[in-house]
Amino acid sequence: MKLCVIPPLNHLELANYGTADFILAQFVLEYDEYADFYASRDTWKIMDNGAYEERQSLDTDELLEAIARVHPDIVVVPDIPRDPEASFVLSKNFLEEVSKSAVADCLWMVVPHGENVREFFRYMERFIGLREQQRWDYMGLSILDLYKWNFRARPLIAREVCDFAQIHGFSVHLLGLDEPIELQAYRRMHIASVDTSLPITKAVRGERIEYTTEWKSLPRVDLERAYLTSKQYELAIQNIRALRVICDWI
Repeated sequence: MKLCVIPPLNHLELANYGTADFILAQFVLEYDEYADFYASRDTWKIMDNGAYEERQSLDTDELLEAIARVHPDIVVVPDIPRDPEASFVLSKNFLEEVSKSAVADCLWMVVPHGENVREFFRYMERFIGLREQQRWDYMGLSILDLYKWNFRARPLIAREVCDFAQIHGFSVHLLGLDEPIELQAYRRMHIASVDTSLPITKAVRGERIEYTTEWKSLPRVDLERAYLTSKQYELAIQNIRALRVICDWI
C-alpha cells in the first residue's frame, strides 16, 4: 500500500518520507511554492478536489487549472460529502464534461457517499454502472461518512468494495486515516494507497505512532500555518516511518 503524506505548507519536504504524494488542489492555485514543489516531483501523485478541506470541490475550470500546473497521475473528481445524490450527479456531470476534451491526461477517482451502508453500496453500484460511458479508474473510500456511522465500519465496507474492484478492474484508495491500527484490517485486500496528515498532527502534540496506536479525537494540524520545532519535525519523520512499515505489510 502506498503512503501519501500530506505535509504542512512550511515543511513540504516531509512528503519525501512517504511513497506517493497527495496534493491539495486549492493549495496549488493559492501558493506558487506549493504548485512548483509538486510540479517538479517525479512521484506517483494523487490530487484532491478540495471537498475535504473546503467542504466543497473546486469547479471544473479551477480543477483543470490545478491539473495543468502539477500534472497528477490521479485526480479525485468533484464530490459533495454530505449529499450523496447531489455528489453522484456532480461527479457524473464532471466526467461527462472532461471526457469530451483532451485537457486532462490523468486517471479519475470517484468517491461514493451515503448516510448508511445500504445507501453507500447503492451509489457504489451506480458509479460502477457509469464506467461504460464515463471511464474512471479509482474508487476513494472517504473517512468523512464511513467514520461518521462507526469508526470501524470502513474495513468491513472495503472488503466488499475490493471484491467489486477485482471483478470490474478498478483500484481502491483510502481517503484519510485517523486510526493507524485500522490499516491492519486491510491485509490481502489489495488497497492501492492511503493519504493522511496524521503523522504531523501527532508530532505537533508530541505523540508517537506505533504498531498498535488506536484512534482518539485530535484537532487536525493547520496545514497552512503549522511550523514544527526541531523535536516535532524529527517525531513527524519517525511517525511517517512507522506508518510506512505498516503500509508495507499490507
